[in-house]
Amino acid sequence: MPAKSAKKPAAKNLPSKKPAAKKIAAKKIAAKAPAAKPKASPKPKPAPALRHLVALTGSNPKARSDAEAALRKQGPSAVAELRASLGQGPLTQRAALAMSLVRVDVDALAAALPTLTELIGSSNKAQMAELLQLATALGSRAEPLVPALLDRLEHASEPQAKAIVAAVRAAGALGARLVDDAATRATGAQAARLVALLDGFDRPEHTARLAALVHHPEPGARLAAVRALGRRRGRESLPPLLRALQDPEVEVTRAAQLELRKIPATMSEPVIASFLQRLRQDPAAARNRVVVVLSELGVASFEDIGPLLLDALGDDDPAHRAGAARGLLELAPTAHAALPRLRNQRKDRVEAVRAAVEAAIAAIEQKGTK
Repeated sequence: MPAKSAKKPAAKNLPSKKPAAKKIAAKKIAAKAPAAKPKASPKPKPAPALRHLVALTGSNPKARSDAEAALRKQGPSAVAELRASLGQGPLTQRAALAMSLVRVDVDALAAALPTLTELIGSSNKAQMAELLQLATALGSRAEPLVPALLDRLEHASEPQAKAIVAAVRAAGALGARLVDDAATRATGAQAARLVALLDGFDRPEHTARLAALVHHPEPGARLAAVRALGRRRGRESLPPLLRALQDPEVEVTRAAQLELRKIPATMSEPVIASFLQRLRQDPAAARNRVVVVLSELGVASFEDIGPLLLDALGDDDPAHRAGAARGLLELAPTAHAALPRLRNQRKDRVEAVRAAVEAAIAAIEQKGTK
């Protein structure tokens, strides 16, 4: 019988050939496929402050306000970015950035000051108006801008001058000192405007400055000082207003007369009595003119001013003689002692003087007391 073939023993734990074949196939496919492109790295985003610079220099107030609010939240980094941008571009752009810088951080005003000063000297009305609003809002913090604003005042339009006045007044005491210093050197319309500025500083030391400016060489400045002193209506305003009665400009003396009428007699009488005592030392012509004005104002008693009015009846100027007679007429109830001198004046060579004398005599005889 043929021998049976022996069974082959089962393979134990032999590795399969299929996984190896798969790996080889995968390698061949990978070799044929194109290489994958490396991913591009993301572009760096601009600094936060830079994203807002365009809005700050634009004409949209809402966008500018939003940009400033965003920069304010970012703090020192945004302020540093704004500072760095001030030296670049035209004045219009730099001025917009400078004002935004101050609104974002008022302590950065020193850095913005050169640009803002340049703006004040320019002809850009729109940005100048914006700057004046900012300066007024800053109050005393805007003091560094005051000298440049005062220089601009001489050539400013009336609306712009008023805005400058508001900004300088808001600056406070230092503004007053700077105005005073500038007013003593200024000429023309600027002097009058600077004196008017002082009217906004209602303190005793400012009244003293106004009193000194009654002697300013510019008539317009003296006139502004007189009007400002009159608005105070205090005892300290009286001496300079009385001195203004001796001003060579008629408009100034008339303004002084008007302002003196507004001051209560109870307040003015002692001051005027003292003034009249000093007035006796002045030359007759100047003295008589002032005496006549005071008598017509009715701010002095016959005891104080009567003797001076009688002297004025002998003045070479017929206007002063007639004025003295009218002054005595105003004092009729207490001027009986003036009758002998008035009667002697009836023969005055000027008809207007004779008429004033007769009117005074009639009033004193009717109302006078012995």
